[in-house]
Amino acid sequence: MHISPRFFHKTPQSPVQIVRAGAYFAPKGKDYPLHTNEFWELHYYRAGNVKSIVGSKRIEVHPGMAVLVPPGVIHGEEALTAYANYYVLINMPDDAPIPRVIYDDPGQSLLCVCAACVRELRLHSDPYQPVMLQALALQLTILLTRIQHNNSLSSAERLVRSIEQYFEENFASSVTVEHVAREMNVSASYLRKLFKSHRGETPKDCLQRIRLRHALAWLCTSDLTLEAIADACGYDSASHLSRHVRQALGKSPGHVRKQHRGDSSKA
Repeated sequence: MHISPRFFHKTPQSPVQIVRAGAYFAPKGKDYPLHTNEFWELHYYRAGNVKSIVGSKRIEVHPGMAVLVPPGVIHGEEALTAYANYYVLINMPDDAPIPRVIYDDPGQSLLCVCAACVRELRLHSDPYQPVMLQALALQLTILLTRIQHNNSLSSAERLVRSIEQYFEENFASSVTVEHVAREMNVSASYLRKLFKSHRGETPKDCLQRIRLRHALAWLCTSDLTLEAIADACGYDSASHLSRHVRQALGKSPGHVRKQHRGDSSKA
């Protein structure tokens, strides 16, 4: 099926326009000279260690960080090691309320958008390119706004969210509260107290809730055995998973699967 680019004419307009984007690599010692630009410059650092010079500031950056330089501000880079980055030139209001030093989220959302901008601008004579760039600009705007919001959160709330993200990414492994506490450089007792005050539950409860959500999804949408689902979701055994399903829903996993398939066949 062919869809004309005109089909997308009602796509929400973003206050941001992507002007140019590219990928850059430099060996150790090859500093990027000081310069200014008429647009905002977003530099996402993919590898290596760099001192980013922004006006009178020198910011030490590492992979997973980005620096946003306002128009007309002097910028350069000191290559402490060999490094690689993406750069995206952005046309947006000079007083845009967004952070200057940015930490990407665990899913590397900002990295993905920057890479997509670079790929898209390499296309030539593609009628869909303006629409795609508009969509990427909108996504970039949302990401930067979200990062600014998260930067305004308390350090305790940011820590809780980091732990929740860690659980989402590692629920299938043998995660313990003690292990997560070591990863976050806090004590296990502090972690429990933090979760109780911010979420009204324990870290273990949070982890089990995430595991159960994934297990129920497998149960209702696949033919995997209970043993396989238990293994994929971090449970000790099929009986361990069954116990948690019964506690949460008052039904056995087999009943849940049968009921879901019965409801699906009626739809």
